[in-house]
Amino acid sequence: KEELATFDDNLAYLLQEQGQSNLAAQRNRQALDVLKELDNPGPSLAAGLAKAYNLSCQILVESQGSVETAGKECGRSLAILEQQEKVRDFRVGIQTDELFRNLGYDYQELTDRSLKEGSLAQARNALENLARLLPKISQPDRDRLAKSYQELQHELHNRVAK
Repeated sequence: KEELATFDDNLAYLLQEQGQSNLAAQRNRQALDVLKELDNPGPSLAAGLAKAYNLSCQILVESQGSVETAGKECGRSLAILEQQEKVRDFRVGIQTDELFRNLGYDYQELTDRSLKEGSLAQARNALENLARLLPKISQPDRDRLAKSYQELQHELHNRVAK
């Protein structure tokens, strides 16, 4: 089941890169369904589930899906990563840096899109989650995201003040 989920999620990434968001979403959902069937996933499977939720968030943000639904998918990924950080060997042998980085960029895009759509509550939530992620993201991505965080925070403050 783990191999099937990995295959479906990798295919979803490929389809997303080719601009086939509907097919990517379908394959990503299949991967999520399989991963959720597994009982008590270990760190490797938990990382796969976090990655699949992250991709789901990315697909929704890029395909103009609901920012609320995208925020929930990113939130699920973040919750899994934060829960797994408590596991002693979570960072050993798993590409956690990539998971945190990708999720950080997804929260950046989600904040930007939420601001453009006028969904200030969703923008605030995404920005708060980006702030939680920043210490876990490696350089130089942390610097880029921190700069973007400050700009988005300023824009959110200006919109709330209006």
